[in-house]
Amino acid sequence: MQNLQCASIVALFNNLYFSRYNTRLLDGSKHGYDEPEYIAPRAEQCGNIVFAHGFIRSALHEVAHWCHAGPTRRQSDDYGYWYLGDERTQIDQERFEQVELVPQAYELILCQALELHFAVSLDNFNSNVVLDRARFEWRVRHTARQRQINGLPQRLALFEQGLRDLAHNTEEVEL
Repeated sequence: MQNLQCASIVALFNNLYFSRYNTRLLDGSKHGYDEPEYIAPRAEQCGNIVFAHGFIRSALHEVAHWCHAGPTRRQSDDYGYWYLGDERTQIDQERFEQVELVPQAYELILCQALELHFAVSLDNFNSNVVLDRARFEWRVRHTARQRQINGLPQRLALFEQGLRDLAHNTEEVEL
């Protein structure tokens, strides 16, 4: 059923946004990608939001980044951000958490729409870096609540409602 859920989420995103934003959501495992990434639209090519290995949470996370990115960021691959893996310093980790704060808050909102478990990702296994998961999770949850109280951005609100509709169609999505 996981593949059907991913296929439904891909179809939802593409139906909502492809014609207006020339961007589509792709399951990386079906299109030859090993890692999630955003490939900005080019003159002759649509943009691609690639998520990892058929994982629903990866799809929601990547869509959350796209929903957060403004028009300028959406014109740059990976929204113009840098990525460092486990070689991050403490300062790099703090920068990573700052960049990830709103996208992970949006991911939380999308997980709630599907009644999926959410856990923050600090994405760093460097033992020399102090990670405060509880603090970051509090910040993500607080940011999500504030965004919900103040009103969600239009692209996020539309996708969230679509996910809620999918979640209530038990023939299509089994949670």
